[in-house]
Amino acid sequence: MLFIIHFIAVGNMKTVFTLAVFALVETLSRERTHQRHLALCITTIARRHFDLDRTLLVSSSGSGDGLLDIVMENLQNIELWPLRVSRTDSVTLAPYEKHHDKIGSYVILTGGPEDIEKQVDKITDSVLWGDEARFLVVVTKCEAIPHLLALNLLRELWDNTKALNVLVAVYENSVLHLYTSFPYQSDKSCEIITDAVLLSKWDTQSDTKLGNNGTLFPDKYPRHFHGCRIDISIPHSKIAEKTYISETAKRLNITVNYISGRPNDMSLYDRIRSSISEVLLGSSEITVGGIPLIKDIADILDPSFSYHETKYTWYVPCARPLPRLYSISRIFSASVWAVVVVVIFAVSVIIWCLANRSLETSTYTSISNDLYNVWAIAMGVCVTEMPRTCPLRLIIFSWMCYCFAINAVFQTFFTSYLVDPGYDKQIRTLEELIDSGLKFGFRPEFDVYYQNSNYEIHKELMSRKEHCDPPSFCVQRIIDTRGYATLAESYSIENYLNTVNNSNYVCTMNDLEAYPVKIVAYFSKGSIFLRAFNKALVSSVEAGLATKAVKKKVSSTVSNAVDNFFVFTVSHLSIAFYLLLLGHSVSIVSFFFEVIYKKRAES
Repeated sequence: MLFIIHFIAVGNMKTVFTLAVFALVETLSRERTHQRHLALCITTIARRHFDLDRTLLVSSSGSGDGLLDIVMENLQNIELWPLRVSRTDSVTLAPYEKHHDKIGSYVILTGGPEDIEKQVDKITDSVLWGDEARFLVVVTKCEAIPHLLALNLLRELWDNTKALNVLVAVYENSVLHLYTSFPYQSDKSCEIITDAVLLSKWDTQSDTKLGNNGTLFPDKYPRHFHGCRIDISIPHSKIAEKTYISETAKRLNITVNYISGRPNDMSLYDRIRSSISEVLLGSSEITVGGIPLIKDIADILDPSFSYHETKYTWYVPCARPLPRLYSISRIFSASVWAVVVVVIFAVSVIIWCLANRSLETSTYTSISNDLYNVWAIAMGVCVTEMPRTCPLRLIIFSWMCYCFAINAVFQTFFTSYLVDPGYDKQIRTLEELIDSGLKFGFRPEFDVYYQNSNYEIHKELMSRKEHCDPPSFCVQRIIDTRGYATLAESYSIENYLNTVNNSNYVCTMNDLEAYPVKIVAYFSKGSIFLRAFNKALVSSVEAGLATKAVKKKVSSTVSNAVDNFFVFTVSHLSIAFYLLLLGHSVSIVSFFFEVIYKKRAES
């Protein structure tokens, strides 16, 4: 009897064990089938909606390694994308330092909101992170309330990354629910995600869509923002971009709140840095106000389309005009002047010799009279008496031709130098600036262009430069002293020079030492406002509205220009009066010497 009971008990245990094994096998088979169906849906969505030839990253929380293996197998078989894998339970040895392109698409296999937070932290830590990519978030577990779970996941991604193109797939029974979200749907919610929108359902068993057959990644960028507020940090309250911002905000139905409360004694560099910090820390969405495009800033914030181009240029004193008396001496070189003087004496001697050897009048037999007549011909006046012999006539005629040619050249240059006597040497290079001994200075933010340079001229420049701020003060110092130089933005300097006198005292050094700069606005990473503002910017620039605004601002500060013409005045002819005065002085001195000589001779 006991044997029978024991036999029955052992048989029941075997039956239970067998049934348990069958149940486990059936569960694993069902789970495997579920994973294959889910992987097939993921592959289909990726093939239809992900950009080809751009890197696709698959992230796993570690709870669904079987699904990860199947997904990777399917994607590798298609061979449409370069693939990367990220797992939260693995250690990243080093961040990617060299890259050619951002990640184009993401497939995130997660167990829920707790897992996705760790996954997002890891994939955003790479320089390959792209917030404009398309995201497919797949929950690896079945959920009884897919809508609530999808809403939590969408909020998590939006709050942490501002990722907009997100599709959440939640599995319920045999149906895959596909959800997404649309921010800025009303003035009450604005940037807050309040609902998960069901786009479509997918029956994994029959591999058919249920319901909406439209695109799974619709355009989510709003055309208007229902009056929602946007905080904009500005370096100072008088930025030129306010008009553009107001027009764009009116078009997009945005309420703008400017943040500009900064100390009056703060430098422009510190103001811009403070504005950028506010966007980086989340206190504002945008910073704008003459901020240049800089790579280090563009790595942490999203720059807008460049709406204005300027350059950092060296401004130096313009070369002073040369004295007109000095310009006269530059007509001929010293050797030519010396030859002219020698020829005058040589011709006088030749005429004196020929006159004494022939039957010539007494006018030409005196060396003083010969010098007088030769000088008269050089000045373009007639001689005291016509020569009578042929040799003398030939010499005097040759001298007249020579003087005519010399006078033609002299008078041409003389008139030119009276109009424009020329200028002293203009400073054109940094070497000439250093050698000139001029003082120079600029704002601290310009140090970056020279402080890391290996050129000796740049090192000497940094050792001698002064702190000078604001740029208008530096330029006014050039005008006042004619002995200073500065590095500043061409746009602001040109506007300032249009409002002051003696602006022609300031010149640019050269174009080689200038640094072109593109002016942009900076948005927080993944900002939904960037595309709308860029679209408005491109339209304004292509239509020429930005150039028109700049010209209008400049023309409002410039008086009506007069025609360029030149008027001869007494000052331009001063050299002639100086020579006349010199001649009279020499004559008076000669007269007194003659009187004194005569009195001594009589005594």
